[in-house]
Amino acid sequence: MTATVKVSVVLPTYNQSHFLPEAIDTLLKQTYQDFELIIVNDGSKDQTAEILKTIANPKIKIINQANQGLPTALNNGFAAAAGQYWTWTSTDNVVSPNWLEELVKALDNAASDVGYAFSYYAGIDATDKFLFVNRDIRFDLPHLLFCNAGNASFLYRAELARKVGPYDANLVYAEDLDMWVRMADCTKAIAVPTVLYYYRVHHDAMSAQQEKVKNATRGVVDKYLAKYQNKFDIERLFPHITLSANPANERWRARVWLSTLSAGAHFYCPANAIIDQLMMALNESYDSGLVANIVHLYVKINQWQKAAEIVQQYCQADKSELLQTLAVITTQEDSEALQKIPFVTLDETFLAKDCPQRREILRNFTILDNPLTVENVVVDLINQLEDFQDHPQIWQKIAELSSSEDNALLLMIREYITALLAVPQTTEVSLLLKILEAVCQAYDENAENGIQKLKQLHCEHPELLVVSGAYHFIQRDLKIVVD
Repeated sequence: MTATVKVSVVLPTYNQSHFLPEAIDTLLKQTYQDFELIIVNDGSKDQTAEILKTIANPKIKIINQANQGLPTALNNGFAAAAGQYWTWTSTDNVVSPNWLEELVKALDNAASDVGYAFSYYAGIDATDKFLFVNRDIRFDLPHLLFCNAGNASFLYRAELARKVGPYDANLVYAEDLDMWVRMADCTKAIAVPTVLYYYRVHHDAMSAQQEKVKNATRGVVDKYLAKYQNKFDIERLFPHITLSANPANERWRARVWLSTLSAGAHFYCPANAIIDQLMMALNESYDSGLVANIVHLYVKINQWQKAAEIVQQYCQADKSELLQTLAVITTQEDSEALQKIPFVTLDETFLAKDCPQRREILRNFTILDNPLTVENVVVDLINQLEDFQDHPQIWQKIAELSSSEDNALLLMIREYITALLAVPQTTEVSLLLKILEAVCQAYDENAENGIQKLKQLHCEHPELLVVSGAYHFIQRDLKIVVD
């Protein structure tokens, strides 16, 4: 079929007629209009079919099918797609008006080897109340495989999708993760650092499906490993190794970092494949701590005998206290004692430090400060302000951040608050966020603009001490008088 549109959006839906009108409405109101919307009704038994019968829009194509599950619904939708770029969204989620515009712009301006674009997204509950902002989104193979890196807001090239194949109907609950793994194995990605999507969290449903997600995730990892004879190709996982000034050292550190990541795997750790990497690291440069890591991993899969054998193998040359202790622990199969032996870890900031192309290399890894740190700071500030009284110690704390080495934290706080203001909030929380944003702006960027915002808020809410207190504190502290 000849492409007549730039973007194809697939909207699979099943028994969510109460969300369907809003989902369709937010898509049709996109600022970017060169798209088609393919709605796949996956055998819904509610009012979905009746709602779809009322739709008469040239942008929309409707596919009705017997219930076959999400992966098949997606595949059937994309089989009818005519766009150069593809994406999909769920009925219960909400997209920003500029969702397509920003993602299309990112892919249009990206290099030809970039096949996937993604953005930050926010979590909301059933009543549209804000829950969180997810900025820690990754599109590198290690994180996809071990951290099961979720993504909700994305756009990818149709030719990439055809290259890697359809969604796997055998991996329901992890069909998207499997697709991202296959894509990350052969393309690069570009991040759009703003919130463009609102993901609805259904806590009860997530709890009930946890075991199914765990099993499907294991299927994704096993499927990837089977493709490479059940072994990890370290250079494929970390392409920068060959560009390093010291590839051997970079390879060793990559193997150790991979074990670090796997130790904290959310759902599944392919212990034998990681042990294989650690054995190679030991052969490259011996470190007794790595023997301890191997013991931990063997015990994780209840293979005490193999753990004991590996310790005995290295005890002959290494008479250290650590190896002697491990020998006793593995002989006695003492799990409690083993927990006291630390797992050797490595911070990922080692990646590509000595490579001239480091910025390009890290495009996929997107190493960011932990957003939870900033989130905790902002939540703490809101909790202190929710009585709407004046809290000069808070304004003083923000002022101190602007004149310390933590100035970067102040900027991150501002960015996070701005992201929060972009999603649905209660009136009270929205007001507190606007006050915090204005104070941070006054100290971080433009004092007069920040004070003007506080003045406006003071005029709108003259009775609230939290507003007047902030307004007068900033004027006194920065010695700026506003008419």
